[in-house]
Amino acid sequence: MMAHNPYAPTKAALNAGGSYEASEAIELASRWRRLATLLVDLTAYVFLSMLIGVANGIISLSFGVDLVGAAGPSFSLVILFMYYFLSEVFLGKTLGKFVTRTRVIAESGARARPWLIFARTVYRFVPLEAFSFLGQRRYGWHDRWSKTRVIRVKRR
Repeated sequence: MMAHNPYAPTKAALNAGGSYEASEAIELASRWRRLATLLVDLTAYVFLSMLIGVANGIISLSFGVDLVGAAGPSFSLVILFMYYFLSEVFLGKTLGKFVTRTRVIAESGARARPWLIFARTVYRFVPLEAFSFLGQRRYGWHDRWSKTRVIRVKRR
């Protein structure tokens, strides 16, 4: 017996041109799940930033070398970008997605390729992008523009 493949598109998804709303086997993550994911990810980002800040402080005091220096705000954006990009490329999910049992996939139902994740991560930085979830759709601009979706991963 074959194991369930969470990346495989269903026949309904294929026939609907990749529209997950027409599929019963692939369930888009709810807005509440997406909000919970965001809160966990932001907490993880703040914790990671604090760890890097403490490490930078120790290095600065010990060796007189400030690795972050004046690039502080820009460096914070790099940390956030790398957090999302690396975890979604290598794992298909961030810490928040692990907690909420969701994952990123391509619109086709296949695993999202690195260039799609790169685009998805860049689009997160568009001003007011977070408010794009307030419409009727259960996905935001960074999902739509990068042709990715966040789905619920069901227990096996």
